[in-house]
Order: sequence, then structure tokens, then C-alpha cells
Amino acid sequence: MKKDFYSLFNIEEKEKTSVLIFLIQSVFFGIFYGAFDVGAHALFLNVYPASMIPKAYVISGFVGIILTTIYARIQSRYKFSQLAIINLLFISISTIVLRVLFRVTESSWLVFLVFIMMGPLNIMALLGFWGTVGRIFTLRQGKRLFGLIDTGQIFGAILSTFAIPVLVTFGFEQKNLLLLSSISVIFALAIQLIISYKYNLNQIIHTADKKEKNRLPDLLKDKYVLHMAIFVIMSMLAAFFIQYSFLSVTKDNYPDPNNLTEFLGAFTGSLLLFTFLFKTFVYSKLMKTYGLKVSITISAFLLGIFSIIAVLVGTFSGYTSVSAGFIFFFLIIALSRLFSKALKDAVEAPSFKILYQSLKAEIRHDVQAYVDGTINEVAALSAGLLLAFLGIFEFIKLIHFSYSLVIILIIWFIVARKLYIEYKLSLQKSLADYKGKKHDELELKYIVDKSLDSESINDQQVVSNMSVFFELHPFKYEHRLEQLAVHNKGVIGEFALKTILDKKIIGSAINIDDKIKISGNTEAGGRLKSLIDKIGVKFNKIPDKQSIIQLSKSKSSEERIIAAHLIGKYYNESYYVYLKALLRDLVKDVKIAAIKAITENKLVDFSPLIIEYIDTNGIYQYANDAIISLGEDTLPYLDQVFYKTGASERVLIRIVKLYGEIGGSKAIRYLLKKLDHPNKEILNQLLTALKKCNFKADGQSISVIHQIIEKHIGVIGWNISAISTLRETNNLAYLKDALNEEQKDNFDMLFLLLSLAYDPKSIMHVKENIESGTNEGISYALELLDLFIHDELKPKLFPIVEDISIGEKIKQLQNFYPIERYNLKTLLISIINRDINNISIWTKSCALYAFSELEETEIPDDIVAHLFNPNNILRQTAAYTISKINNEYFNLISNRIHDKYIEEFEQFFQLSEYDKTSLLIEKTLYLKNIEFFKNITGNYLLQLAENMHTINFESSNELKFDYSDLINKMLFTYNGTLTIKSKNKELIFKENEIFDVNDFADELNINILLTKENSTVVYSVNKNDLYYNMYDYQDIEISVLDWINNKYRNEIIVN
Repeated sequence: MKKDFYSLFNIEEKEKTSVLIFLIQSVFFGIFYGAFDVGAHALFLNVYPASMIPKAYVISGFVGIILTTIYARIQSRYKFSQLAIINLLFISISTIVLRVLFRVTESSWLVFLVFIMMGPLNIMALLGFWGTVGRIFTLRQGKRLFGLIDTGQIFGAILSTFAIPVLVTFGFEQKNLLLLSSISVIFALAIQLIISYKYNLNQIIHTADKKEKNRLPDLLKDKYVLHMAIFVIMSMLAAFFIQYSFLSVTKDNYPDPNNLTEFLGAFTGSLLLFTFLFKTFVYSKLMKTYGLKVSITISAFLLGIFSIIAVLVGTFSGYTSVSAGFIFFFLIIALSRLFSKALKDAVEAPSFKILYQSLKAEIRHDVQAYVDGTINEVAALSAGLLLAFLGIFEFIKLIHFSYSLVIILIIWFIVARKLYIEYKLSLQKSLADYKGKKHDELELKYIVDKSLDSESINDQQVVSNMSVFFELHPFKYEHRLEQLAVHNKGVIGEFALKTILDKKIIGSAINIDDKIKISGNTEAGGRLKSLIDKIGVKFNKIPDKQSIIQLSKSKSSEERIIAAHLIGKYYNESYYVYLKALLRDLVKDVKIAAIKAITENKLVDFSPLIIEYIDTNGIYQYANDAIISLGEDTLPYLDQVFYKTGASERVLIRIVKLYGEIGGSKAIRYLLKKLDHPNKEILNQLLTALKKCNFKADGQSISVIHQIIEKHIGVIGWNISAISTLRETNNLAYLKDALNEEQKDNFDMLFLLLSLAYDPKSIMHVKENIESGTNEGISYALELLDLFIHDELKPKLFPIVEDISIGEKIKQLQNFYPIERYNLKTLLISIINRDINNISIWTKSCALYAFSELEETEIPDDIVAHLFNPNNILRQTAAYTISKINNEYFNLISNRIHDKYIEEFEQFFQLSEYDKTSLLIEKTLYLKNIEFFKNITGNYLLQLAENMHTINFESSNELKFDYSDLINKMLFTYNGTLTIKSKNKELIFKENEIFDVNDFADELNINILLTKENSTVVYSVNKNDLYYNMYDYQDIEISVLDWINNKYRNEIIVN
């Protein structure tokens, strides 16, 4: 039950205690407010005439301003933990003193004092409470928890006010309501002492550099802000006039003090309950159905109707207690008070938060502070003064306040309509002025620059980063290598020079000769000198054609590389056939040199041959960079390969990326022709490439994109239903994570599609507000979308981004899509059978894996079918699930399975013993547990897991290696620890840590001993395979770079 409560309100484990403490404290604050409010009003109305109420409001306003000003000044000088306790101590003592004074005297001045202290003491209590809460929880936590904590106050107030009529029937005096308030606030003080002891409330809050605050007169020059201010003033005037009328007729209707107290208690409780219900159930539907326009005008409209009815009844049937129509007049005024309070708290307040969102960021908080603070307080004080002024004139009766109220409400309604018009203009201005955040593609560039240019990194860190950058993007970083070789000596210079020589970069070697700081006596310096001498002896002048031809046919690969370099430098058409032969060379470095020569001379005719290498290990980096350099003339050749039978998904992805890198109108035309591609990953890359080309949709293309969006919304809707089903189970966390990842990717793709169909900056503005997670941010985002999204798309798009319940989302989407609600077993089978273009392979494999955890003895044919699936992870996971549920059944059907698959399955389990760590799904789940990979989707990590191999320690827990065996591998530890010993050095790696032998070149010698615990599994990944996946998946590349840079900030345990 307790667990269900916490999960229902999305309370995390570490938040449980603090939320419970604040919830209990807020209940006591609610009791304090409810009892004090009813008691103060009842006492006041029993002693003073209604005409004294405005004067009391004015004085109370001044007292409130003085106390809050003192609080603000003290807050900047003392520790908050002390201030919070002193604040509650002051409120407790004040409340007790007020009650004790009634034992001394029951003078009218004491009642007046109680009434004017009611508001200020409540404000002080709330300031301290929310100040404490704000220091315990972060903004992100607050978005989830503040609403729940706030309900404690409402519940406490409702509890106390509904209890008052019962207490009065047992002889409970009005003045003793102050005693109830005192007891409640003392309990709140006791809880505050516990909070101050348990939590640190004195944290220094770091803020950005202070900017000069915008002055109110300057802000009011903006018509939008001005209309906000007038709206708040008219709202406050209306609220005060209604409250005054209500208290006046209540006093007349309940002359008996006890009856008055009973009524005020019951009415205040009903009012608070009505407000809570209105806020919970009405506001969201009101916004969804009618929008912000109705939300900000409905208060003036409804209250206007009630006021007109009150005027008519009061004028023609009487408004005094002796009149025949008084009861009806009283009911209308009470109803006005009920709706005034409910609409103000449940509709106006959240609506105004949306209005603030459309303001410029640099003035938004200042405007909110002024409107909610200064203008609100001034309006309240002005309303009190106006009521007091009108009360001076004897000829002005209660009915005249209703006449005045009608005028106020008419003005308020007009202002509300004008405010909405200004809001729409502000939205359009907000979209026009929005600058946007940095594009995602700049993330990697930022990491690269930070990794190489930061003053805080060491030489080895530069070397590690540069080795990765050059491996992945050689053309981009050749010049950077030259700079490192020329301007650095020591580790960085040696690395740069060695890389140039190892990679046979002849051009760079010639460029840096006589410029480097590395001594010729070093190994690298000697190799450079030897290479330059070799080139210089052969070609101390421009080489003749025959010499180059001879070099191109040499048995020495180094001479063929020199030939390719020279052909590139002195190319003419007579070298075509020889360059083509070098491009077909069996040696990788010769091919690379030929690709560089082709690129240098922009020889587009070689494009078909280079494209063949875009998926060849060790060459693909150069081939892809070459195609980009050759430009749009290569596009027709790329298109031919794209439609070639048998082209792998990886090749198609790289071709699409090349379109995006090349860019231009031709590339856009080729990309648009492929928008109907069924493969989801390729479609995603197509859209990304179009965005990179700065594509602007026209009438024809926007229609195609709309069709894709509508189909994609259906996919998102199906996933919403699936996630809803999984929330009902306490296990299968990996499947829940997979579907959540899937949904995040789907939303990213949705906004990518929208950014192609509409203004990209506007869509990014919308996305940021939706991702804020607040009701106001989401409502504001919908308002923005409503400005420019095509009408036929709105009823399908809005439900998936709107802040409504999952059930409501599904209900609305079912009007357009066949979305069903499943039980768990049916859902798993549906995922397993779902079209691969609507759900990822990773999510399918998780569903297959989850089936093994069900208490099932019957194996569906849907799972058996996957035993014949060519996809490795689906086939493996199906085999594991079947064998775990019923191994005999698996043996029975094994004769139908291909022999090569049977051999594969036998590696994973023998009889009933399963080696789960060798399963692809377990490897992928392991990678997701590594800190640096946790934010990468399972679908991408699966590609890396395919290249992970378990190191076989056989019967022993020790294994010897040569240094050269590990130099091109990375080791991953799964469970337990791995100890690496060499040259009297011992390195210990814990679970989920990664080992690269190159990081410890100075500490390890040629002989290395690996020792593991019994439960430890060690995986290895070839670096070439790692680079291969990093090249295509930027998330993996960024995560690996993050790991590289982080390992230099943390010391590994070295004994």
C-alpha cells in the first residue's frame, strides 16, 4: 500500500522521508490557516459592522508589507535554518499571545488586532515553508513534488474548517479557534526543528552575474505588460468587492455568533474543496477544450452574470435581511464568492503562468515579480482604500457595491479580451525573436575543441583524444597533426610524428621537414629523416613519368605510396590507369594514398570505385571524406549504389549522411525521393540530412512530410499504450527502459519532421517548453503550435504532447488509430510480432527476453518463429527463452533448425546450464550499466555488443598475454574485479570499468598476467570495431571521448 502510494505520485526512494515530513508539516499549516481565517472573520463580524471591513483590509495590507519587508531583510543577513525557526516561533508566540489576551480582555480592539494579523501571519508562514522546501528540492524535483506537498495545506484547511461546525455544537468558543491555530503552528515548529537538524538549509545558492533589474515604469511601456497589470488590478478589485458583499450579507443572515461561526467554517471548507476540485478536474479540460482565451475571460463573464442577477434581485426584491428576496440575494452573493475564489486560484493563477512564458527571457522574471508582488499588493491596498472611501458616504448602500461591481467586471472583461490579443501578438513576436540553442551537431565539435585546446588537460590526454579523432576523421585532422608535430616536443610531438610515419602520410612528412622540434636522434626523428632522404634522393627535381610508373609497379608498398603521392601532385590524364591500379591495390595504405591523390585533383570519375570502400574497415573513413570533398558531382553515383540490390543498412546510412554533408539543392532532390523508405533508421538519417541541408518544405513536400508525421503519431500512440501496460508490473525494468528509449527517439524524430515542415526555430521553441515538464510550459507550447500547425494535424498531434492522462491520450488517439490496451502476455507477443519499422530490434529482443520471466509453460509459435530469424540477437534470445521455459520442447524442434544456428546455440547453453553472459542481450544490458554508455540507446549499443567477445580463461582464473596481443583491444569487466600484473606493477579494475593497455605503456612490459575472480567475466572489443561503430553513431563517439577524458581525472587503484 505504502509502495503504491509512493509510485502513484512518482516519489523516488531518496525523496520519501523528506516528502512525508513536508506533507505532514503542510497539513498543520493548513489547519493553522483554516482555523485562524474562520475565527478571525467570525469574531470581527460579531463585534464590528460590515463597514469596518475595508478599513481593516487597509491596515492589514500595511502590516503585511512591513512584516514581509522585515523578513526579506533578515533573510539576507542570517542563516535560513535559523530564520525559518525564528519565523515560526514569532508566529506561534503571536497566535498564543492573541489567545491569552482574550483571558485579560475581550475588547473590540483585540478582535480588530486578530483580524488584521490573519493575513500577514499566514503569508509569513508560507514564506518560511516554501523557502525551506525550495532549499531541499531541486527545480526538477519541484515540478513533480510541489503540487503534492501543496495538497497537504489544502487538506489541513478543509479538515479544520469542516470540523468547526462540529466543534461549535459541543460548545467550542470562537476565540478558541486561535488555540487550535496555536497548537497547529507549534507542531509545524517542532517539525521545522527536525528539518533544520536533518537537512542543510544554509546552502549558498550560486546565481549568474547580476544584471540590472528592469524598472516597473519601463516595463509598463510594453502594451502586453500594461494589460497584464490592469487585468490583475481589476481582478483584485472584483475579489475585494465580492468579499465585502459576502461578509456583509453573511453578518445580516447569521446574527447569532455560533451560527455565524458554523456557517463560515462549513462555507470556507466547501470553498477550499470546490477550489481543489476545480483545479484538479476542470482547469485542464477547460484549457484543452476552449484554450487560454476562455480561461482568462471566464471569471469576469461568470461573475458578471452573478452580479447582474444580484443587482436585479436586490433592486426589485430587496437586499436587506427584512426583505422578501434577501435569501435569494444572499445565495447569489455566496455563489459569487465561491466562484470568485475558485476561479482565481484554479484558473487565473495557472493561466497567468502561461502568459508569462511568451515574454522575453530577459524581462520575464522581473515582470512576474512585479505583477505577482508589487502590482498585486498595490491592487489589494487600493481595493481596500476604495471600499473604505465608498463607505464614508451614508447614501451608498450594499446594493451600490453590486452596481459598482458590474462596472468593474465589464471593464475587466474588456481588458481580458485585449490581453488575449496582446498575448497572441506576443507569441508571434516570441517566435520571431527566438534565437534557439546550439544545434546538436555542434556538440561533438565542442568536445573536440575542449579535448585538444583546453589548458587543463595533460599531454597524454591530448594524445589519446587525437588518436581517436584522426582515426575517425583523417582528412579533417591531418593538418592538426602537422601542427602538433611542428609546435610540440615530448609526448605530443612524438605521437604526431609517429602517426604521420605509421600512416604513411607523405605530404605531411614533407610539410613538417625542417620545422619539427623533435630531435633526429629519436626513433621517430630518425624515421622521418630516412623517409625524406629516400624521397629526396629519388626526386630532387620534378620526376619524369616513367619513374612514377616504375614506382607504382614496385614490390615495395612504401614506394607505391610515394607513387600515389606524386601522381596526386603532378597528375595528368596519362596517369589515370596507374592511379586506378593503385586504388585497387591489396595494401590498405596504398589505397588510402590513391584516394588522397584523387581527392586532391577532384577526379570525380573515380567516385564509383571510392564508394565501394565506404564500408571497408580501415578505409571507410578516407573514402567518406573523399566523397564529401569531391562534392555534388558524386551524387548520381551514390544514388546508384543506394538502390543497388544487397546494399547493407550501414552502407545506406552512410550514403544518406554523405548527401547531408555534401548539401545543396541537388542533394535535397535526391533525399526527397527517398522519404518513402520503409526503414526507420534510414528515414531518420534522411530527415537529419535534409535538416543539415537547410531544407525548406514546399507545398508538395510538406504534404509528404505530413503523411509521415501522421503515421509516426500512430507509432507513438501504440507505444503510449504499451508503456501504460508495463507500468502495472513491478519487474521487467529493461523492457520499460527500452520502450522509454524508443519513445524518446520517436519524439525526437517527430520534432525533426515538424522542423522540416515548419519553421525550425519555432519547433525548437515548442520542444524546449514541452521538455520543461511544467504544466505551464506544455500549455504554452500548445499555444505556439496552434499558431502555425495545419488544422488537420492538430487533433492527432496535440494529444501526444498535451499534459493529460495516458488513458485520455489513448482515448483521443483511438479516433484516428487502431490503438488497443493489452495485458502483459499479449503485449509481449504484440511487440515480438510488430513491424520492424515501427519498433526497434532492441525492444523486440527485450520482449523476447521478458517472456522467459513469465510463469508460462506454453511456448507461442511467435517465439519459435524467431529461431529462424537471420538477426543474431532475436534468434539467440528466442532460443534462450524457449530452452529456459521448456528445454525438452527446444530439443524436439531443434531438428528443424539450420546446423550453423544449432552450433551457435550450443555455445550458450548445454543441457540446462545457461551461459547468459555470452548472449547478445546480456552484453548489451551490461554496456548500458557502464556509466559512460548509460545514455546511449540499446539499439546502438547492440551494434557494439555484436563485436564483444568473452575472453576464455578455461579452468584457471589466470591468463597470460603479450603486450602486443592487447595493444589493439579494450577490456570490459563484468562482475567482480580484474587484476592486471606486469613488471611488478598491479592494476585493479572493478566491475563495469574499461581497460586500455595503451594508457599504461610506461608501467607494463611485454608480459602481462590477467587474474579474475570466479564470478568475473571479461569482454574484449577490437578497437577497429569500436571505431567502426563510433563513426556511424555519434552518441557512442561522444561517450567514448567522455570516458577518455574522464579517466585522466580519476586515479585508478595502483599497488
